[in-house]
Amino acid sequence: MYWQDYRVMKSIDETIDQLERYQGNARVVAGGTDLMVQYREGGWNGKVVLLDISSVPEIQGVKEDGGWINVGAATTMRELAESVILRNHGRALSMGALHVGSPQIRNVATIGGNVVNAQPGADTSIPLIALGAEAKIVSSRGGKWVLVENLFQDIGRSTVDPSSELVTHFRFRPTGKRGSSSVQRLARRRAFTLPSLVVAVAVELDDNLRSLSNVRMAAGPVAKTPWRAKEAEEILIGSPASASMISRAASLAKTKAQPRSSLRGGAEYRKEMTEILMKRAFEDCLKPFGGMVEE
Repeated sequence: MYWQDYRVMKSIDETIDQLERYQGNARVVAGGTDLMVQYREGGWNGKVVLLDISSVPEIQGVKEDGGWINVGAATTMRELAESVILRNHGRALSMGALHVGSPQIRNVATIGGNVVNAQPGADTSIPLIALGAEAKIVSSRGGKWVLVENLFQDIGRSTVDPSSELVTHFRFRPTGKRGSSSVQRLARRRAFTLPSLVVAVAVELDDNLRSLSNVRMAAGPVAKTPWRAKEAEEILIGSPASASMISRAASLAKTKAQPRSSLRGGAEYRKEMTEILMKRAFEDCLKPFGGMVEE
């Protein structure tokens, strides 16, 4: 390892000051489970300064704040998986975090790193997109909130500049009494492995618990970036939460998905499983409300 220095940060402001000082030669590290792999594989050129943000209190934990669920970027996968707030108001994110690696990995891996690493099937990126989450990006120029689905450029390429910008928080509106969310995952093994496919769905029902007033559907890796099935969502919004409508939307999602073949699964297999996992996610979301309705 050829880093120039390793520094433990105490605040967001200190981290931004250090990024500004080193002018592209510093990188933020929290859990480091992805970053160190990239470093060993030659992902960086020259010596860098590592800025450890894992102990910065401002960017840790899950809170309800002003009508939002606020998640610090340095919150670990274990904390997400165990969060009562997420289980009640953002279950898909808790479910996704539970699938990340082994218990040892979940103890140190953070949500910020998982998202900024920009893999199209990341276990927390897909549920965050289904939940309509935003990310707060801070730099020397100030801070801004950006939809999580807009943070991705290509496989492994984020719109966040890791040498000058810091993701500090994620936020989304809590699922209420008429809403729910779910993640369904496909992998060669049930744990310790990257997914062949991840699907997340978030729904909100009308006052009569019969029609879908809002729907968000996300999946990956079925494109070069995490993907939303927007056309399938449009079919469902305002429609009955019935088996036929959900089957129609899931079928459209399969048609629009454009996965590639890899060691973890063939393209056609992933397309077929996109439809199946979408249906399962809807079934899981609707269970608390008595399941799908009869038309």
